[in-house]
Amino acid sequence: MTIDSGWVQILKRECPSAFHNKLPCVPTTWFIDGQIKLMKAAWIDTWEGFFHRQFVDTIERALGFGASVVVMGFDDYAHVPPCKSMTQRKRSAKVVTYAYDPADALPRVPPEDWNAAMRNRSFKINVIKFVVRNLEIHFRASQKTIIVDWIGEPVVLGRALALDGRVLPVREPGSKRGECDIKAFGWTAWGPTVLQSTDGDFVPLALLQPSDSAAPIYLERLMTHLTPAKKRSLDGDRKRQLEYVCISTLLAGVGEMLPSHASPAATLATMIALTGCDFCNSMPVIGPAKLWAAKHATRGLDFATPEGVLAAVTAAYQLSFAKHIRPTRQGDIVSASRDAEESIGMYESVRRNIASNSATSQKHKNSIWTARHMHLHVLNVTWTVGEYWSRLGLYADPVCERYGYKNNAKGNCEFMTD
Repeated sequence: MTIDSGWVQILKRECPSAFHNKLPCVPTTWFIDGQIKLMKAAWIDTWEGFFHRQFVDTIERALGFGASVVVMGFDDYAHVPPCKSMTQRKRSAKVVTYAYDPADALPRVPPEDWNAAMRNRSFKINVIKFVVRNLEIHFRASQKTIIVDWIGEPVVLGRALALDGRVLPVREPGSKRGECDIKAFGWTAWGPTVLQSTDGDFVPLALLQPSDSAAPIYLERLMTHLTPAKKRSLDGDRKRQLEYVCISTLLAGVGEMLPSHASPAATLATMIALTGCDFCNSMPVIGPAKLWAAKHATRGLDFATPEGVLAAVTAAYQLSFAKHIRPTRQGDIVSASRDAEESIGMYESVRRNIASNSATSQKHKNSIWTARHMHLHVLNVTWTVGEYWSRLGLYADPVCERYGYKNNAKGNCEFMTD
């Protein structure tokens, strides 16, 4: 699960100048999310084809843009937050189990049911080992610098960093550098940088990162269409369209969109997380469009506190059902946001108004969460935005009541609800 694509549509509509069809600069560094490249098309049916198509061609393409350093990142599963396992287990439940002993070699050819095989952690790790071994062989004599960032110290291939006056980034003690989206922002100090990934989490992550460098950061991602995209031709041939999102321009635009908030980027990231991501469920009934439409009702609310975020949710539900329920004064919602119990009570009052109104559909009545459930969801969001997306590898342990996660009897992390 990634963020709702509706958010990027909103951002592109509100700040079109941040979105470019062509890369506006020559990058110094190009970071590739290697986890995404592990997913292949069905027609790639040999290991050699898989390695060259998914990895060699991808690196060569980045070099073709003029990049001096290309970083291929992979997830270090030892440091992936335990609260991500919930969405992973949910996805895996829909896929046939692929049996694989980690002591075994890779099969002679890639498994036909690649999606099922990729759900097997042991198999995926052995595939990454295969890719890394071959990258080290293929690029060891490269005239450009290729870096593999997986487990431990990154491996530098080809041109030595010292030849260009560069050294590996210093890692802060205790940093838990697990996922690629956490690792990517450690490679942006050498000059203009491109971060290549289809993972939508890169958008709020990039907006939340302080930058000491004037060099721009661009996200290369699949093009977001504001109108329905053209259908695939009968022969199935359609070139994939990409776009480049300038983070500094987008950040300035977000400031103009949310001028009354102390940290517009954090407010936007909170809204995004409320509607679902890798670490948070999506709250019922209200998605990106409705939550964004309610932004004027969140003025005066402190998004840095769970109470303020819960009050924002309350205001959004109040506005969404305004035609059917008795009004709650905006000033009362703001006042209640300064105290945890009052904020919870205000949300519950609005929820009951929605549930008791005859004009509200039974589906909506049944789906809207109780005050306790929504408060716990807000705590999930607090950890996601304030810890993981903001502090990257220095995030606090999420599994505690303070953040609304717990371990079940089997030791697996799960959401706390009612």
